[in-house]
This record gives sequence, structure tokens and C-alpha cells, in this order.
Amino acid sequence: MTIVIELPGQPLAWKAPYVGTRGAFSPRSQVMDYFRLLVRKQYVGPQICNPVRCEIDLYFKIPKSASKKNKILMLEGKLRPIGRPDLGNCSKLLYDVLNGIVYEDDAQIVESHEKKWYAENPRSVYKITPI
Repeated sequence: MTIVIELPGQPLAWKAPYVGTRGAFSPRSQVMDYFRLLVRKQYVGPQICNPVRCEIDLYFKIPKSASKKNKILMLEGKLRPIGRPDLGNCSKLLYDVLNGIVYEDDAQIVESHEKKWYAENPRSVYKITPI
């Protein structure tokens, strides 16, 4: 049984909380709350307690400055995003969003495969498979 969750919009990177004299502030807390709401609407099953395998496909918007030739190559998957945001930081945000909803803790992830693509419709697609 594979669980598929799709989050619309440009993939975002996880950002570390700012720590100051008045405490810590997480710049992504509102985004994470919104993503958790979307995940809860898509997944209503029980939390997974076993090890899991995750596959993440991050689809980034094609830059407006791209030529027609490059746009075609991007849509075919021959030209891939190599700039920021960092693949690992995008994955980290999404793993944290799924904590407590789909699985108990992201420490249960024993296998993962992440990919960055270009697409007309930017989004993040997760496939979670209990092992």
C-alpha cells in the first residue's frame, strides 16, 4: 500500500529557526501549518508505525527567461533544476510536515529517493510505502 500526497505550489526549503535573546522563531512555521492542513485533507488513515520508504518528486516552475528550446528540454526531463533551493532542505521540510500525521516520526524513514524536475504546474509529490 503506497500513500501518495501532493502539495501544490513551488517547493520550499526548510529554514532553521532564528534564536535570539527573546527565544526562537521558526520562519517556516506558518507554511508548515498550512502544509499539515493539506496533508490531513489527503490522508485520513492511521499513523504508520513501521519503517517506511519515501519517494519525493519536486516539480519547479519553469523560469520565464528560459528559451523555447530549453522549455521543451525542461518538460522532457533533459534539463533539470540545479540551483537553489537545495534538494535536501526541501525534503527536510516535507518530512517534518508528515510527522505525526502519516508516520509517527521521520526517524522511521529507512529509504528515500528525491528528484527535482521542471513542470508547468509546480508541486511536491510524496509516495510513502510501509516496509
